[in-house]
Amino acid sequence: MQEMKQFVWVTILLMCSGFVSMAQVGFSGDENSLQNAKPNSNIYEFNPSTRWVRELKNVIIVAPKNEQADTFNIQSPKKIYVDAEGLTISAIKIVRLKPFGTSVNDSITRNVNFAGRAANTMHVNSNEFIIRNALLFREGDLVESVKLAYSERYLRSLRHINDVRIVAFPVSDDEAEVIVAVQDIFPYSAGFGTNFLSNANLSITNSNIIGLGLEMQAGVFVDTKKEHLMGFQSSLRSSNIKNSFVSFQADYMNRYENQRYGFTIQRDFFTPTTKYAGHLIFESV
Repeated sequence: MQEMKQFVWVTILLMCSGFVSMAQVGFSGDENSLQNAKPNSNIYEFNPSTRWVRELKNVIIVAPKNEQADTFNIQSPKKIYVDAEGLTISAIKIVRLKPFGTSVNDSITRNVNFAGRAANTMHVNSNEFIIRNALLFREGDLVESVKLAYSERYLRSLRHINDVRIVAFPVSDDEAEVIVAVQDIFPYSAGFGTNFLSNANLSITNSNIIGLGLEMQAGVFVDTKKEHLMGFQSSLRSSNIKNSFVSFQADYMNRYENQRYGFTIQRDFFTPTTKYAGHLIFESV
């Protein structure tokens, strides 16, 4: 009975999360424009749906834990950055973690209930090359704490990532290894809205299709006051194309009497040293 209650709460949480995401990326009441469906102008803009998942997931489906073990044996990042600063990166190890029952500070999976285990089974971890493409350093480079910190920050800003920790530690007098621990967000969400009179809408989202970092959202609208009762809207987004840090989003809308499509290409100033950024929008009626 207790697990059933928890499962119900998880379902409600995911639907609320999806509804907030839906409002953020453009499944709104404005049927004459794709403006709300464009990517955020700032990659670090706060994502409300992510906050819900991050704040409530452990309360609902992960058993509480009094102490958090540092089983990756990585102490203060600041101290380790200093110890490894200037050394050659000999290897980059990617640690990919499930959404529930794991932590970037703890390689041991905590106890999760049925809902958490089912969600972890459904989830496909972010592909390793997707994570590597988001790093500002490569094997053979010198360790620069600024690049490690901004890589961590950029990864954390991605919609399919929950938390990240990047550390470097010396393995010899002139070489260091880097560990990149990444915990995903559960990618599936749904949203529903209605005025209980004449219209309703339903949306579904997958923020990490088969672990490739692709986000797809589709929505269906019904309004009995319109000549054409149903409408449809969808979007597909890639956050980082081939380590260029350029995001691409394509949108399509066929809503009642209106039909529109368009795409957006965007590159932000994701570090203080980024020289080029821009925003290109194409929209057709």
